[in-house]
Amino acid sequence: MAATRQNSSPRAAKKKSARKASPRKRKAVAAKKPAPVSQSAVTISVIMSDDVPVSYANFAEITHNDFDFGISFCRLPAKFTPREVDLIQEESRVETEPVFHVVLPHVMLPRLIQALQSQQALIEKQKENAT
Repeated sequence: MAATRQNSSPRAAKKKSARKASPRKRKAVAAKKPAPVSQSAVTISVIMSDDVPVSYANFAEITHNDFDFGISFCRLPAKFTPREVDLIQEESRVETEPVFHVVLPHVMLPRLIQALQSQQALIEKQKENAT
């Protein structure tokens, strides 16, 4: 059984009251924090190097929960073995392990979709110009 000890000295009372800051003092401390940098004010440039691992994927599965979403990237073979074909026909499914899995917060989803659509539009424009 744990015992609790109360210190009723004036010094302890002064320390206890000092811990409880008034709402005004808390607001003053919060006001001293630097303002967050807006997302539009900063440009982030990704510099690729030979040290960054690169993986190829031709299939992606997207999942989510209350806090974030995940993308599992997989590599499906171009040709299945006869044994794999039999298994696929029996079970109507293919099992594969991800090459890598990325988990992102929900707030990134709209900008990610926008960036993917922008890249897709550039690819389509390049294809049109090539023909």
